[in-house]
Amino acid sequence: MFLKQSVAHGWQAWVLGSNNLWYRLPYTLQHVCRYSSGRASLEATRAATEREMQSPATINKWIIAQYDSERFSSDEW
Repeated sequence: MFLKQSVAHGWQAWVLGSNNLWYRLPYTLQHVCRYSSGRASLEATRAATEREMQSPATINKWIIAQYDSERFSSDEW
């Protein structure tokens, strides 16, 4: 239910590689957005999952991080 709701709120479990192939992210979701809207979208996903399950839903661990080519394709710190 959580994965279904996450897709409905803009999250993806797939990432396009530099070789133009799609890869499934293991235990990871991706959302292209600003930090604040990503956090709000994650909370909306959790709330929608609770409504669908009719019971509490807990996200034990989550990290929202910046990921872009400038940060990860550079050989400089």
